[in-house]
Amino acid sequence: MDIEAERKAEKALRWKAPTAMVLVQLFQTGMILLSKVSISEGMFIFALLAYRSFFGAAIIFPFALFCERGKWKEMDRRVCGWIFFNAFIGYAVPMSFYFYGLGDTTASYAVIYTNIIPLVTFILSLLLSLLGTITVIVGLYVFLWVKAKELLDRV
Repeated sequence: MDIEAERKAEKALRWKAPTAMVLVQLFQTGMILLSKVSISEGMFIFALLAYRSFFGAAIIFPFALFCERGKWKEMDRRVCGWIFFNAFIGYAVPMSFYFYGLGDTTASYAVIYTNIIPLVTFILSLLLSLLGTITVIVGLYVFLWVKAKELLDRV
């Protein structure tokens, strides 16, 4: 009997991650469809963004209180400013662009472009890392060229 219970637990553990992934996709699809309906009915986009942010924060806040118990002492104005800046640049601006685009197209295109975001991010990271490498190498050569000129002038 104990072996049977252990097998059931292992089987449930194997299905845990795929089930969570399917549920995330279902919830995301539901949010996109609800957002499309509310935008099509004339809801102000920034109000939708505010409601979405408020309810998301209300759901996550208790988990943050529990998981980050010792970190609240480090919260000062500078940290709060960085959190606000990152939330504005990383969430509010892209989501408002997304909602404006969703208002002009169908939910199918929104889902397609949402799934393309990681690919575009990867391509941009490759291009920017290559650009950063080239910048470092050019800077090194310029620095060495200037130093070599100074050394040759001394001799």
